[in-house]
Amino acid sequence: MVLRQTPSPLSLAPAETLSRVRYVLTDMDDTLTHQGRLPPETFIALDRLRLAGLRVVPVTAAPAGWCEQMARMWPVDAVIGENGGLYFHCDGNGAKRSVPDRVLCHPPAQAIEANERLKEAREMLFKQLPDPEVQKSYYYVDTGLIAGNVYLFAAAQGLAAWFHNCDTAGLAQRLGLRAEQRVLFAQSIGYPEKD
Repeated sequence: MVLRQTPSPLSLAPAETLSRVRYVLTDMDDTLTHQGRLPPETFIALDRLRLAGLRVVPVTAAPAGWCEQMARMWPVDAVIGENGGLYFHCDGNGAKRSVPDRVLCHPPAQAIEANERLKEAREMLFKQLPDPEVQKSYYYVDTGLIAGNVYLFAAAQGLAAWFHNCDTAGLAQRLGLRAEQRVLFAQSIGYPEKD
């Protein structure tokens, strides 16, 4: 038997607990946005969080171009994009750089070549492993690697990260995913409780 505890509203959290919060990492699509748009009250709320001294970091599957725009235009400290594949960081004094730092696994000159090699390897692998169930196992490996990137970012910022199962069908429905898209796991991030 698995007991699940329903989270309490933040408004019920003790002030002392909330005073220890330093970061807000949040999903973007249909969490911050509504029908593809960022409502003005959400923009204002993000700005108020930053003015209160919290670091705000949206986490999204969105491609680099969208993430760069968010980092430039939104009141956030960084944006993790492409499911953890990259992030854009804004400088620490509150001013946005005209081109935020873009951090990739490879320098830009080598990134195109590396992506081509990955594409070739994936095509070769799927030819050798035509069984869709075996292919699915590789999606889980990719998911683990993405989760690892988020863990590394969280650890570097002094945050705790928890990779776990969730109501995948319910979350997929709530996110409005297409039939070919799947939720595999969830990852919660927060400030660790002190003993």
